[in-house]
Amino acid sequence: MNEKYMILDNNILMTKGYNRGLLASALSSEYYFVPNSLIDFINKNNKLKIEQIYLSYKPNEHIVINEYIDWLFERNFIMLCDNNRISENISYRKQLYETPFQITNCIIELSKETKSIISEIINELDLINLPHLEIWAFEDVTLIDLIEIVKLIQESSIQSLNLIVKYTSEMSIKKIKAVFEFSTVINELKFFSAPSDKIHDIHLNMTKVIFISELVDKNCCGKVLPEYFSINHTHFAESIKYNTCLNKKITIDKNCFVKNCPNIKEVFGNLKFEKLEVILKRKRVKRLWNINKDKIKSCKDCEFRHYMHRLSCICSKS
Repeated sequence: MNEKYMILDNNILMTKGYNRGLLASALSSEYYFVPNSLIDFINKNNKLKIEQIYLSYKPNEHIVINEYIDWLFERNFIMLCDNNRISENISYRKQLYETPFQITNCIIELSKETKSIISEIINELDLINLPHLEIWAFEDVTLIDLIEIVKLIQESSIQSLNLIVKYTSEMSIKKIKAVFEFSTVINELKFFSAPSDKIHDIHLNMTKVIFISELVDKNCCGKVLPEYFSINHTHFAESIKYNTCLNKKITIDKNCFVKNCPNIKEVFGNLKFEKLEVILKRKRVKRLWNINKDKIKSCKDCEFRHYMHRLSCICSKS
């Protein structure tokens, strides 16, 4: 084995934290907590011959080096190659984030105010080619309300839709399957304050219908939970330079004000009086986009900072 070269797999993402690090696979979405010394070891020795690696450490450290190499190899985090030509031919991804969209994500807080102009709102989002939309309904809504809104979205250029809706007795899985059979745009439909926790798959497992008993509100942003992890190259690359919670993201609150985030007080305009295209031209819309988590005191030493797509610290202080 000493003649082989240690090559890091192209799909491995690494982040150092204050007390520990995190190694994740963008291919399998698996992640492991590791000592920061293991990440230092990878950065120092990637593409080197095993023999050369051992020579750079003291004899009493070789047992740990052995454990590191075995652990990484067993989980397919590294390859052991016969020659350095293979390593020279591996093109490591540059962590560059690029997107053609002016805005990538939008949240709409459903209320009497937003429902009254929902057709105009969806049309405004369609005009900027918004790809991803999330609708929050903390007030009671009917299935008929949801059907009408989903039909509007279905006819737009919006590619995916997540719905977070307060549960009512008419929200049975049987009815939901029947009324949303027409839709191919819904990615996830979550009902909170339900009698029990259940998960259903519909549309050939392309849409998840989730019932949860807990209460959900806009203050849930910022929780560090596995379901909020995004383990992929695109999100990781965006997090290196930008704030993944705020970059190219907007909220239309219950009063039709356009904001960067539901928990931020600053508003950019109101869709009852202005076009979204006009509002988005204002410089202050992008003011917080470049404040990545390496620049935030409470985030910069966290091993999750490049995987989380929700954030509360900057929003609560804005």
